[in-house]
Amino acid sequence: MKPGMSESDDELEIFRRDVAELLGILNDDSAKLRAKGFDVDGAVADLEGKLADLEKARAEEEEALENYLQACADLADTRTTCFRVLCAVMDPFAEENPFHPLAEDWQEWRPILIQQVPKDE
Repeated sequence: MKPGMSESDDELEIFRRDVAELLGILNDDSAKLRAKGFDVDGAVADLEGKLADLEKARAEEEEALENYLQACADLADTRTTCFRVLCAVMDPFAEENPFHPLAEDWQEWRPILIQQVPKDE
């Protein structure tokens, strides 16, 4: 597999080569195959249709993956924003009211939450 290619890309490339090879065979031997009653045009159309279906499915897979990755990035951004807002509110509150139950809960939860927030670059 070439760098940057996914397994799906590699499989698609192999299928393209196989289809091209089969189309070449069908075209080269079309007269003999037709003489034996083989539907060369139907086979060519079928192969081209299957290749088009596979290419469409691969494009849909790639789009779904991009959407998933974008959703993951959006989630990370939202989580970071929420944590920063929570810190802006709770850190001063906990400092001014260290024995308040919310401040005690915050001191317990803050280290846990900070581990779930992406690190600043």
